[in-house]
Amino acid sequence: MRAVIILTSIILVTAVVGVSLGIVDLDNLVNNPSEEMRNIGISIEEFLSPKITTGDGNDNSTSSNTGTSGGDQSSNTGTSNDDDSTTNNDSQADPVWETVSCPEVLPLAPGYEDKVETGWVKMEYPINEEWPYENYKLVMGEGELFALGNNGGLMRLDSGFWNRLDANTTQSLSSMMSGTWPSYFVGNYGTIRSYSPVTSKIENLETPWDSYDVYDRPNLYAAWGSNHENFWVLGDGVMYNYAPLSPSDPNYNASDPGPKWQYHESPVSPWSSRGPYDRYISDVWVNNDDSVFALIGNPGGGQYVTEWDGSEWGEGKSIPTTSLVRDIWGFSHDNIFAVGVAAGIWHYDGVEWTDFENLGLDRWNSYSSIWGTSMSDLWCVGDYGSTSSPLMHWDGTYWSGHTVPDEDYAGLYSIVGFSQNIADVYVSGDYGYILHYIPPTAGDTSPSDLTGIQETWGHYFYDSFSDDSHIYYCGIEENSAFLGRYSQASGLQEFSLNTELEIGAFFSVTVKDRMVYATGRLLEGGLLVVKYNLDTGQTTTFSDVIEGSNLFPDEIIVDDEGMIYIAGKTDTDIEDQANAGFSVQPDESYNYKPYAFDAFLIKYNPQGERQWVRMWGNPDTPKPFSSYSGESVTGIFIDDQGMIVVTGDTDTGNSFTVDSHNGEIGLNLSNMGDEILGGYWYWMSFDSDGTIASSNGWTSGGRWNIMGYSDMSSDGNLYLVGTSDYRGIIAGQQGTLDQNQVIIKLDQEYAIEWLRYLSLGRAGVSDCAVDDEGVYIVGSTWSSVGGQNHYGYSDMYITHLRQDGLILGSETLGGSDSDYPNLIELSPSGTPVVWGSTYSSELLGGKEGPSFILWEVGAMMIDQYAECRLP
Repeated sequence: MRAVIILTSIILVTAVVGVSLGIVDLDNLVNNPSEEMRNIGISIEEFLSPKITTGDGNDNSTSSNTGTSGGDQSSNTGTSNDDDSTTNNDSQADPVWETVSCPEVLPLAPGYEDKVETGWVKMEYPINEEWPYENYKLVMGEGELFALGNNGGLMRLDSGFWNRLDANTTQSLSSMMSGTWPSYFVGNYGTIRSYSPVTSKIENLETPWDSYDVYDRPNLYAAWGSNHENFWVLGDGVMYNYAPLSPSDPNYNASDPGPKWQYHESPVSPWSSRGPYDRYISDVWVNNDDSVFALIGNPGGGQYVTEWDGSEWGEGKSIPTTSLVRDIWGFSHDNIFAVGVAAGIWHYDGVEWTDFENLGLDRWNSYSSIWGTSMSDLWCVGDYGSTSSPLMHWDGTYWSGHTVPDEDYAGLYSIVGFSQNIADVYVSGDYGYILHYIPPTAGDTSPSDLTGIQETWGHYFYDSFSDDSHIYYCGIEENSAFLGRYSQASGLQEFSLNTELEIGAFFSVTVKDRMVYATGRLLEGGLLVVKYNLDTGQTTTFSDVIEGSNLFPDEIIVDDEGMIYIAGKTDTDIEDQANAGFSVQPDESYNYKPYAFDAFLIKYNPQGERQWVRMWGNPDTPKPFSSYSGESVTGIFIDDQGMIVVTGDTDTGNSFTVDSHNGEIGLNLSNMGDEILGGYWYWMSFDSDGTIASSNGWTSGGRWNIMGYSDMSSDGNLYLVGTSDYRGIIAGQQGTLDQNQVIIKLDQEYAIEWLRYLSLGRAGVSDCAVDDEGVYIVGSTWSSVGGQNHYGYSDMYITHLRQDGLILGSETLGGSDSDYPNLIELSPSGTPVVWGSTYSSELLGGKEGPSFILWEVGAMMIDQYAECRLP
């Protein structure tokens, strides 16, 4: 099965493909539209499963005309505005997943009962007995991490353990002077405490407001300085320098040269004289001794940041938002970030504040703190949200959520670290949470034992096919294509192909009558087919080249007569089949060569001669080669009736027609929206003469619709899998995340039997594998899936669903960095095998750098509460 490869996996092989195929961007070759973040935005009609397994294990069959009929050849792009929460047949039994009873307290997922906890975990520390639920703000001292409590609690991290210090106060502590010892802590109501790590003594420091009543003293927000006898404090309308007086100062006393408190003008009015509409300090970030930035709030509207340059406060720079800004932090005086309400994030370049990319942040959530090590390694934390993580990471292209303990619905509000290593990052939040990342270790990570991982060296796998003895695979290795097979007993075996053709890559493989068939792309631009005889080792080939065109073969299947069917995409006409071309005719104003792709199906005889061609597609918006748009193919199958079935998707908003021997056949498209905004999924069937028998589609009228992959079981059921960012109700199932999973099962007539709309986590779907018992889906996840650990930036996950749609369980695999699967195949024994890539050194015994891996998942454990673990 050929998987749709997500963008980050493609990065691993871009250089290789650039050499082997002569292009810059590979996603056109593997059906990945533009970037990994292309989600489905959908709003769909409800479909109930006609085959329901009741709680007693018996099957109840009910008939249903829900969905599109495989035999209906009428064109239907009409709309339906039915309420998603209703069903089309009130007499039907509830879907099996709605009959599951969930306990009030969920037990751990199978296999985790005796495992060491990994991922983001709550740290233990000595409780403040007087204030057991005290919250902490994390700050960095001189190479040490401290936790400042909102009731005077103070802790220092020593060798991974928190030690409590006595700050001799019950006031909230807010900041610490870093960079020198002794140091100072400051807090509410004028609190200043000196601290020396040598003596561990914490002492009160005399202040200008000691004579005031406690509640008349100013709250202090920041402290900075060059040493303990020359430092500054900034608070609520006050600013002081604690330093020796200059001999020129009128108050200088040579007999008392020690440091004295010296008043300086604050950027806002003193708290004692400030009115309800006057400006106030929201946050402070200390860059260095002569560069301090204050975030100024204005109840009358507008927020700005002003800089202290060591002698005066500068002109404020406005942040372009009406939303509340909560926090500022930066790398330097001209590289500063701010975060706030409604997924607001802004950047200052030394000249002005501008919006920063918030792709992936939840616009319904608000963020309270930001920290990082580079422009491609940023972290922010925020409020608890039912649909998103309060801990987000920016990798230079996307904000991805991390799974954190949420049994208390805790928000997070401070984050800091020692390095870019995720294990060196610490987070604090509500209820006294202090979180730390624990990377997985072989033997105690998850039910997925790391001994099932092996490196595939330079192999990048595009497709696989399983028979009763081996898994056959194809793809690319360094600068050449490869074809081979795998079994647990013999490992990876590459076939020696006797051909002089210059092959860029193989994209699809199948096996028929002891003959391995693979289709790929020649370096010169055409498609080719390689046939490898398993008994003799003989190689035969044929190619199909259309001068000046791009012909991309994505799928291959062979019938009982040895006829070969190849489906893919092209930007040119093929015989009498015309490419739909452009929706807007390009002219010389384009600074790139524009392309428009349509899907095709070609039948070849065993000698490689074309028998017929079918093509379908819509006119496309002109785009460069590296930004593929148009129709794609995700699967090709031959059913029990000998019909050739093709699945795929399109990102254009029009319903296409398909040429037939008997005229044109329109797409029978189920659409919930008022119009087709973002494309749709399709599935079509042809007879062996090329006559189309049915053409069906599914869409929601949402922003994006993309099919990750499809597969057919031996009993003729077709499964379609993909993702959606729609947060409404689909088939009675609530979408809660920005990336939910869609699984559709079609019956033998290609009508929808059931549809699952799952919020497993913020996860994509890249491939699936089916047997007569159900379907396995794999993808990348940026959060926990099914009660499994979430290890790093992105993990691999696999979820197993029964043939009636009930979730049986999930497993994840990952380390402290990024891990991505690209395809899955069932081994001859029926257990799943996953191919992918990893940046996590833990998975390969400490090996650094990107690697391609194979994961023998083995028999997955059944989780009787898998349905209960959905959000």
